[in-house]
Amino acid sequence: SCGACPRAATLTRTGPPTRSHTVATTADPTAAPTADPTAVPPCEDTPQYGDTRWNFSCSKLAALGCNNLAVFLFSAAEVAEVYANCKKSCGACPRAATLTRTGPPTRSHTVATTADPTAAPTADPTAVPPCEDTPQYGDTRWNFSCSKLAALGCNNLAVFLFSAAEVAEVYANCKKSCGACPR
Repeated sequence: SCGACPRAATLTRTGPPTRSHTVATTADPTAAPTADPTAVPPCEDTPQYGDTRWNFSCSKLAALGCNNLAVFLFSAAEVAEVYANCKKSCGACPRAATLTRTGPPTRSHTVATTADPTAAPTADPTAVPPCEDTPQYGDTRWNFSCSKLAALGCNNLAVFLFSAAEVAEVYANCKKSCGACPR
């Protein structure tokens, strides 16, 4: 504890309002923070986790390919659950920030100029873009149009062996047909 540090005072109401206050002192502050606020939490798999579909362990799911689970008919919610419980096995650990020293410390600030601002905003930032399909879009697998893909069911394309990246591309280009417009 810091013997020379003043104690913090708090006001505590103990009854009806009066013209004076009751002052209560709080405990001394700790000498140092109790945890490193920049520390990255450890990245581990949930012990004894088994997925809801087949009760596979994280290592078995990683062997299948965590990013390929839709091919095995896992729903988006099931895939999210796997990633939440199998961070290490699925390679979903947060990366620690690294600091790079560019030189010795100086007493002056580094000043960098920025580009001149534009004369006026270029678009209304609250405007919602129209929700349309990309004209003449054809998927990379079969060159199907948005209407044909929607007839198959945009949310069922993994059944037809579309990868997660291909499904994402379909949704990005067929927003209207796939019902993916912002509401």
